[in-house]
Amino acid sequence: MTNAEEKDLREKILFYHALQERLETLLKERQVVLSKINELQTTLRNIEELKRNKKVLFSIGSNAFVPGKVLEKGKLIVEVGANIALKKSFDEGREIIEKRIEQANKVLRDLEEGIRNTSTLLERLTPQIQSMLQQKKKGS
Repeated sequence: MTNAEEKDLREKILFYHALQERLETLLKERQVVLSKINELQTTLRNIEELKRNKKVLFSIGSNAFVPGKVLEKGKLIVEVGANIALKKSFDEGREIIEKRIEQANKVLRDLEEGIRNTSTLLERLTPQIQSMLQQKKKGS
């Protein structure tokens, strides 16, 4: 194997490792977005539940709840960005959450496309590296 071929092999291996790291990052980001979508969908269900019932269980964290009553019928406080929260009707709050779900789904589609593209590159690169390594072995 010539020096140029060895250099090419090293570069392909480095690129392969970079792609593996990229894929791991994309998969982790995908999991975060899926969790966020799940949380947002739960919020939508909870808003609908609040419309039907005045008595509810409020989460205080770590799967602990306290019973409570909705004091202001049909209103909730929603963060609208930049740490600003505003009082909104249930319908307005639902619309805000639905838009967030749409945005998260778009991010999810983009991540999945990145995962597919990165996986394809890895699949194409693997046999090239294997062939080059076999060639190097034969030359040793």
